Amino acid sequence: MDLPFDTCPKIAYLLEHYMNRYIFLLLAGFCFVVWSVLPVSAEWEFTKWGMSPEQVIQASKGQAHPPGTKDIPSVLLTQDWESGRFLFVVSYFFEKGATGQVLTRIKLELKNTELKSEVLADLKRKYGPPRGELKGHISGPYWEYQGDDINYLTDQEAVTIHYAPVVSKGR
Repeated sequence: MDLPFDTCPKIAYLLEHYMNRYIFLLLAGFCFVVWSVLPVSAEWEFTKWGMSPEQVIQASKGQAHPPGTKDIPSVLLTQDWESGRFLFVVSYFFEKGATGQVLTRIKLELKNTELKSEVLADLKRKYGPPRGELKGHISGPYWEYQGDDINYLTDQEAVTIHYAPVVSKGR
């Protein structure tokens, strides 16, 4: 049995061309969905909850260092960090654990605060609609995402983003 396009090579070529394009678009769409749904990492960037200060320094490739001042005793390391056009000072909070000091929270303080609305838009794109909103002098949305609490906090001047493991479901 002959197929209709056996007698017309142009039709066979067009059908094959469009089928290849269709398959390519399906694969590209699938890759985009997988890329946008999967997190960049668990916890925050290169860190894992429970890491020691030495492990954080190693994971940051030496960028994390002891802070210049010990204003907050639980902040054992800080570093400057850049994400696209956003500039942050990162503070790593540690608590005493069974194996010594362990990472329990991370605070990112936005240095270029004129971009605070863009940072918030990026967080909403990455984590979806906020779970709720804190109201008051310091306000902002918060998310629960893959076992992490993420809080975007702002007052009239400063912007901070806090990452911590979820410890309880109630707020």
